[in-house]
Amino acid sequence: MNFFCSGAEFDQYVADMELDPELVIKADIDRAVKEAYEIFHTEASADDLKRLLAKAI
Repeated sequence: MNFFCSGAEFDQYVADMELDPELVIKADIDRAVKEAYEIFHTEASADDLKRLLAKAI
């Protein structure tokens, strides 16, 4: 499952679902947006992409 949320919300989700935290991969959204920007070389800045992502959620 892929979804974006705050670190605290994600930690609570892991606890609520009784998942093993050692087996869950937690991504850094700032790093993901920066890497996506670098990969796709868009005319939009990383901050623009973050704003678009926030609107989509």
